[in-house]
Amino acid sequence: TANLQRWQKDRGDPLAPREHSIIPQTPLSAFRKNSPKAIQATSNLSRAATISDALDRLNLLSSQESLVIHVIGADHVECESEKRIRTLFGPLVRWVGAHGWSPRRMKICLVGPNVSVAAAQREDIDLMPNSKTTSLVAATASCHQCCYHEWIDSRSDFEKVDLCVAFNAGIWGYKEWRPTLQRLCESSLTIRLLVTSYT
Repeated sequence: TANLQRWQKDRGDPLAPREHSIIPQTPLSAFRKNSPKAIQATSNLSRAATISDALDRLNLLSSQESLVIHVIGADHVECESEKRIRTLFGPLVRWVGAHGWSPRRMKICLVGPNVSVAAAQREDIDLMPNSKTTSLVAATASCHQCCYHEWIDSRSDFEKVDLCVAFNAGIWGYKEWRPTLQRLCESSLTIRLLVTSYT
């Protein structure tokens, strides 16, 4: 026990750092607590924190006019309602907008075959915070009902993607991921892919 405590003191908790260049201190501290309130907060913040950490580690906020994030394999967890989308991705927009090297525009596309028809038919959702402390001038989210490789192939205006994220994708267990992964590997564009797993 003493060795573990000394190691944690020296290295910090690798799952919940005490400081982050994008995530503010208060939401970050929720990941180190075990209270019901903190557990609920981290449930709502985990997607925003995961993307924020990837943006930081990959240095994707430096000198960019726009930031484009595609969440692939999206479903009701992300697209259930406008409120749900704002709950999950609104913190990300606020944190990025307050970051010193923030882009001017941010676009989040939620793509997956299990996105509901109603979600796919919604207009783009404005994610701009009410606060004036943001350097963003636009931030939107949209939902698309199809496999990611089909979505890429169907778009004549396919744009640069800064980060592609698959939350709890289970790519090891679903053969349906193979065409999307193959399309990503064959793309002439550099597409960074972040895949999280079930815990």
